[in-house]
Amino acid sequence: MKLLIPKMYQESIYTIDYDKLKKNNIKCLLFDLDNTCVGYREKFPTSELEELFSRLTKMEFKVIIFTN
Repeated sequence: MKLLIPKMYQESIYTIDYDKLKKNNIKCLLFDLDNTCVGYREKFPTSELEELFSRLTKMEFKVIIFTN
């Protein structure tokens, strides 16, 4: 279970230093859908979110989006 405990906190997914994660050999990123990627009442991703996930894919991260 220790592996699932976060080691850092960020205000937003847009403030994370993804280059640093890549340099530290992080290969997979987990994102919660509701209120992390999109607002609770939003039905579609923003263009900013689409650009971020496109960038992460180009950086060869495996991106997993989950929700309850």
